[in-house]
Amino acid sequence: MGIVIFPYLLARMERRTVRFLVWVVFLSYALVDLWRAIGFMIWGSEVIAPGAYILTDPSLYVPVVMGVILTFYILLLVRLGQIEAWLRCALCNLQSCERRTKMNTGFPLDFTLGRAFRTSLFL
Repeated sequence: MGIVIFPYLLARMERRTVRFLVWVVFLSYALVDLWRAIGFMIWGSEVIAPGAYILTDPSLYVPVVMGVILTFYILLLVRLGQIEAWLRCALCNLQSCERRTKMNTGFPLDFTLGRAFRTSLFL
């Protein structure tokens, strides 16, 4: 799942520090297998503990996968909050526009919200 969310977050995050955080978190997750293999190549079978654990694996000591999941989840929630604020702003702009022109269309909220999408996206 991380391989799908990673490019999305890189494409959507505008601040350089957030993009750096996404890179660091994802690379720590992506390079765990390489780190295990290097540890095995250097120290041999001495690093394999009972239960097929590799003692040089950083995931044994630091919950890397949980860190990746939580970081990506928080960043996605922040992004969702930005989208929600944008929607709220678009709806407020539409309502103030209708009040100014004294237009009462009588259409349901879904239609007016859709119109707010169209006007704010293409203008």
